[in-house]
Amino acid sequence: MIHINRGSSLLFLLPIYALLLSPRAHALFEEQAGKHDWLKENVGRITLATTTGAKAFVATEANLIAAIDTKRGTVAWRQPLMEEEHVTGLVHHQKHVITLSQPGNIVRVWTSRDGSLVWASNSRAAPKETAHLSTKFRLRQQKTDTEKGFLSASLSLAQTPDGGVYICVFYDGLVTAWDFQNAVEAWTMRLDDNLNNGAHFLTTGRKGKELIAMVESKGKALLWSLNPSTGATSGSKEIPLKAPLTTDTAKAVAGGFLILDQGERKVQFASVGATLSVTATEKIGAVDTIQASPKSDVLVLHGKKGSELLSLAALPNNIKSVTALDLPESATSKRPAFGFVKGSGNTSGRLSIVRAYSTTDSKLHASVYNIEDNSEESVASGVPFPSSQSGSVDLIWAQYLKKSAQYRVLLVSETNMMAAAQRSASGLLWKREEALASVLQAQILPLPIITGSKESAGKFPGFLERLRIQAEEVTSAVSELVGNPAGLLNVEDDETDPLKGDYFGLQKLVVVLTKPGVVFAIGSRDGSIVWTTKLQSGKWAGMATVNPGLLVFYSRDGDVAAVKALTGAIVSESKIQKMDVVSKLPLYTSGYWLLERGGAIVRPDASHAAGAGRFRLMLSTNFDGEKGQSVLIPPTEDAVELFESYSDRVYMHQVSLEQDAVSGFAVVTGDGKKGTYPLERIWTVRFPHGFERISDVSVPDPDSPIHSAVTSMGDGRPPKRKYLNPNIIAVATVRSGAGASSTKRAVSGNLAKGDLPAVVLYLIDGVTGKILVRVAQKNGHGPAHVVISENLAVMHYFNAKGNNYEVTCVELFEDPLRAAKADAEYLHTALDGDSVATPPFSSARAPLPAILQHTFIFAHSVRFLDVAGTRMGITSKLILAGLSSHQLAGIGRKLLDTRRPTGEEALTKEQMAEGIVPYHPVLTLDPKGYPSYNQTILQLRGSISSQTYLESTSLVFAYGVDLFFTRVTASGAFDLLSSEFNRIFLVGTVSIVFVILAVTYRWSRQKRLKLLWS
Repeated sequence: MIHINRGSSLLFLLPIYALLLSPRAHALFEEQAGKHDWLKENVGRITLATTTGAKAFVATEANLIAAIDTKRGTVAWRQPLMEEEHVTGLVHHQKHVITLSQPGNIVRVWTSRDGSLVWASNSRAAPKETAHLSTKFRLRQQKTDTEKGFLSASLSLAQTPDGGVYICVFYDGLVTAWDFQNAVEAWTMRLDDNLNNGAHFLTTGRKGKELIAMVESKGKALLWSLNPSTGATSGSKEIPLKAPLTTDTAKAVAGGFLILDQGERKVQFASVGATLSVTATEKIGAVDTIQASPKSDVLVLHGKKGSELLSLAALPNNIKSVTALDLPESATSKRPAFGFVKGSGNTSGRLSIVRAYSTTDSKLHASVYNIEDNSEESVASGVPFPSSQSGSVDLIWAQYLKKSAQYRVLLVSETNMMAAAQRSASGLLWKREEALASVLQAQILPLPIITGSKESAGKFPGFLERLRIQAEEVTSAVSELVGNPAGLLNVEDDETDPLKGDYFGLQKLVVVLTKPGVVFAIGSRDGSIVWTTKLQSGKWAGMATVNPGLLVFYSRDGDVAAVKALTGAIVSESKIQKMDVVSKLPLYTSGYWLLERGGAIVRPDASHAAGAGRFRLMLSTNFDGEKGQSVLIPPTEDAVELFESYSDRVYMHQVSLEQDAVSGFAVVTGDGKKGTYPLERIWTVRFPHGFERISDVSVPDPDSPIHSAVTSMGDGRPPKRKYLNPNIIAVATVRSGAGASSTKRAVSGNLAKGDLPAVVLYLIDGVTGKILVRVAQKNGHGPAHVVISENLAVMHYFNAKGNNYEVTCVELFEDPLRAAKADAEYLHTALDGDSVATPPFSSARAPLPAILQHTFIFAHSVRFLDVAGTRMGITSKLILAGLSSHQLAGIGRKLLDTRRPTGEEALTKEQMAEGIVPYHPVLTLDPKGYPSYNQTILQLRGSISSQTYLESTSLVFAYGVDLFFTRVTASGAFDLLSSEFNRIFLVGTVSIVFVILAVTYRWSRQKRLKLLWS
């Protein structure tokens, strides 16, 4: 007879109920698109804008042309330009938007309804000086004319006597007119052959019967008057200048140009005909900027103490000063933002202007000022405005709404926040955080697990801890069931707290640093912004996680700020030496100070972050020629003692794109101030400058787990040990081919002709500077992109001969004989012949690796390569490729496997067991292998991945102009329940089994009792 113990049955069922009632984990299926991923679309900081109707047509720093609904703040349409372009002209005409962009002097005409391209004048490839660079390096090197402070090209519309419209462009001393309707070049006129690349300006006469061009050349302003129909010149003039013209000191207006003489506070109106000037009042102080528009008769002079409005209505006969405007003491900026109004209720709008400013009590004030009758109409007064996080109002545009007879203002803050205000609204109509379009770096941080009133430390709980927590959840679920029986049917996770984690590590916090110095924390659940923190002004470069609850941000100038990860509170701000890079060390300390003169950073509470008492050490490094200097963060006594015991194993490298060289440095201890260490250059790999140029660099992730150090070859050969060098540096270079035969440096043995262009992959040891592997791909062209993970290096490039993109994979293995000899020597000398010990890896004694290589045709151009791994490294790593088509693709490890057989023989059982597939020259992606599926992520710049507690799943955050977050399963969701899993049925089945067990237990007990009495 079977005897069932009631207590044992309850203990047996408790884990089953706890498992069934625990938070669900979902795999991403096609029908789940959008449930576990999100996309945030942005446009970037507005540089140019024009409004009409309920739309604002804008050009942004992200090289986008977009239409924004000013009532709702939604993007009606957007069109990306080439990444190397920047828009210098934007006008709206007859249901079309016309843009001028540089370099290339490209004119484009778009429909204002949906943004479709009507016609373009020409196109231009990437500049030669940066064409060889990968995306991340090319973005660092780009310098535009707008950053130099002058306008190298100007755009204006001119009307011909027969009613036609010409799009006129002034660039490099040449005026070109394009027929707006027929999309043909109407005429060109070369004004001067000896012009330098100075500021160019173009405008029309007040009655539109002439074109007026101005350019700065050799300390003079040269002006010409042209016939808009033929381009023939009808007059010219020279005006001496005391200072170069910039976009702040010269403006085009109807009939001529306004030029500011900063030293004398004088504004001069210049045209081919009359010339006159006006002097600003002393009340506003020294004038440094003027603001005007060809569509307005208002001139704004911006001084150190205020602003002054002038009327241009009587030009070219008179410029009349109207009034000087002051700001209240509570204003967050000494200078308000001014904009021009197109149309108004009581005038033509040419004499109206809008101004806006924010105050220290987080209020927005905006008003429209009419200088014709000195009246001022409030648009927003005391509207809540997050000035502490968004800064003051920087730019503003306004539009008059005829139906409601009101003004609506569109404004941009210092931190690129875009918002709209209207008198009928009690607050802002809407706001958009466009700083998110300029992410510099991102981190994915774990969140604490909260159960009732208790919090876990953010770690994956052990088995007993899970049983305890889940038992509490069972009790809570039973209590809720008694009060609300229908609650059992609600199996979806209804948690909404963005700072609450889950048992599987799927819910995390994405923290991003943006170009304006604003830090955003974004919930991974739905992409909502959890907190925002504005750092002090500075050119912030990156961030590091020293503790799951603490982030450190740094700038090139030496600014350092510590921020709490869960709240965004700034704990400490300090300044140290200028830095080129900040490195994380595998060392930890229990206390944390930013500087000796800085205050101690408060440790996060143990309930809020994992390992709150362990802070990671960092090294701030500034390279200077042959030497450099590093500063330890934090410079506490314990940290200094720990680091100096480890410093002989600290090496770092510098990549110089200007010199096309990679250099290695070692830390020198014992000299100077504690916590500050000089660097000594110990090796340099210099490529032939001008002939071979660095395109991309990659290093392995030191925190990436390695599950196995051995690989089975699958073809009968014995397994091979992976060459796992943590100090390896992968460098991709582009050889031009010109002069290759004259260089003394050999490319590689497999490059037959020295004059052929090539892309070369170098694998360099970061400690010794030794070139471990050099692989050259003939006919290769840049840009090349490279990524390295464990013992696999992957390089993407363009093959000019095959006219296609290719991917080369190089896998490194230890040479058995040479590795065994090196290990034996080490064990004999260092460990007294202990043959049982495992020798650690050493760059000084490691022999050169053996390689396996495969090359594939790849149908896509890429912008970056990255790797997504898992918690234990058991699941195959996924190579992430940011495509030029604005999509994120995942390339499975088995597709890049260099063990793939090239012959026609059938696969062996060992190869099939290893998941090896036959080699095919074309690398074809599975349509389901795109983590972004059909989503568009504009101008992808990079990605970051994070592990979860599920071995099958990784979290990926990709950023460019847009932000995208998703889950990826490189080897399938083998440890996740299907979304179609019938959970209620299983709960019911187990409950029935429990009832049957209870009944049989009672029946068994009664039967045994009868048996004992018989």
